[in-house]
Amino acid sequence: MNQKLTATRKSATQAVSHLFLSSFLVLALVWSTPTAQAGSAGQMRISVQVIGRAIVAIESGPSAIEISAADIKRGYAELPAPIVVRVRTNSQKGCVIEFAQTGAAFQGIELISSGDGINDAGKGSLVRSYVPGGESVAVRARLMLTPGTQVGSYPLHFEVSATAL
Repeated sequence: MNQKLTATRKSATQAVSHLFLSSFLVLALVWSTPTAQAGSAGQMRISVQVIGRAIVAIESGPSAIEISAADIKRGYAELPAPIVVRVRTNSQKGCVIEFAQTGAAFQGIELISSGDGINDAGKGSLVRSYVPGGESVAVRARLMLTPGTQVGSYPLHFEVSATAL
């Protein structure tokens, strides 16, 4: 048994020595090539194109609106509270946030103000600059009424999308 253990140790030692010698020969061969000795220089061009992305989500907003006779006469109704959206983009140029309102009583949405002095009257979209980490934006808006809309309470359903510039 002792002889068997000694033979196993010898073969393990020989295997390690053989591996070390083989590795040394490979390294010597690689370093002896002219390219490795002289060093090599070259140019490599790498280009990266980051695809612009924008993500938007509604944080809060009115769920219903009361349409009055005065609203019908004007042809629009102002939202009772702002629509608050959270927007993030990786585009240094910013993004466009687009708003749409679905429902038979409304034919469109116009943004009155984004709360920071930007007036986007007559449009359903808002251009925002890049803000690292994203931002929350409160938008006041009015809904353009469809002809024939009656006085009453109407549920609101908004669709919001964002496109990187």
